[in-house]
Amino acid sequence: MTGLNLKEDQLLTAADVARILGVTKRTVMTYKANGTLPYYQRGRVLRFRPADVEKHIEENMVQPQNYALCG
Repeated sequence: MTGLNLKEDQLLTAADVARILGVTKRTVMTYKANGTLPYYQRGRVLRFRPADVEKHIEENMVQPQNYALCG
């Protein structure tokens, strides 16, 4: 992942994702529940792929608007 120094094969916990995104773990669970963020689950263990987190960041990036002043 660009800038985060994560190996692509390294799976992230919900706490890791929350820290990276700057949100709470509850928000990460909401993203999981509504399909916003794909995840892997085995039993009670949840993991997220760094590529999916990076894709989420890119898809939700707000692009600056260039508004011309009318005068």
